[in-house]
Amino acid sequence: MAKGRKTGGRLSGTPNKTTVQIREAARAHGDAALAVLAHIMAESASDTARIAAAREILDRAYGKAPQAMTGEGGEGPQRIEVGWKDGDRTSFSEFLEEALRSEPQS
Repeated sequence: MAKGRKTGGRLSGTPNKTTVQIREAARAHGDAALAVLAHIMAESASDTARIAAAREILDRAYGKAPQAMTGEGGEGPQRIEVGWKDGDRTSFSEFLEEALRSEPQS
């Protein structure tokens, strides 16, 4: 394969044929599956089953609720620290320069 370039195969964004067939088969049963979920939501003796069915219906109707990305304690932005064990380098740029120098040439 050419370095850094994709050669051959499907074009980017083209689903594979198996995925398309599975989606089509699943969509053929979509109305029946929704009816089953609605029946479980309305008739089940189990609160857990009714909640799960309701959640599935709402997720498909309105999309899943967004997940908050917060920092420690649920406050502020997330903080990501990157480090290395070698104490000889004092900055990330020095670390990166060293890594690029030691990268094998092809």
